[in-house]
Amino acid sequence: MDNTEEGIILRTSPIRQTLGIRYLGVEPGRVSAEFRPGSEFTNANGTVQGGILCSFLDHIMGQSAYALVGPEDRLITLEMSLKFIEAVSPGLVRGEGWVIKKGNAVFFSEGQIFSPEGRIAVKASTSLFLIRT
Repeated sequence: MDNTEEGIILRTSPIRQTLGIRYLGVEPGRVSAEFRPGSEFTNANGTVQGGILCSFLDHIMGQSAYALVGPEDRLITLEMSLKFIEAVSPGLVRGEGWVIKKGNAVFFSEGQIFSPEGRIAVKASTSLFLIRT
């Protein structure tokens, strides 16, 4: 099922509930959100596991593209690249995703995560394949 944020249709995703993602802002081609990873999402070093951060970015970068397509269209992640700039401690984490190019069949998006201290901790880019139904 889909939901509407600020008049824009976004896709409901189980990962949103699992991570407890809350949208802060939604506009065509851009989404900002936050979640609060606790100790259940940490690695042996006590910092948030990279795969959890990857899932958060995958979600918000995908939603930024979904904000530009019709309600029946679907997107599939083709590839994703992340740069881990610094470790992220448990706590409130904010992220942004935005579309940098919308093609006929492929979207290109970027995103970043800010640590609980407000510093850029992770940068990412992705390519998404559009399936029109």
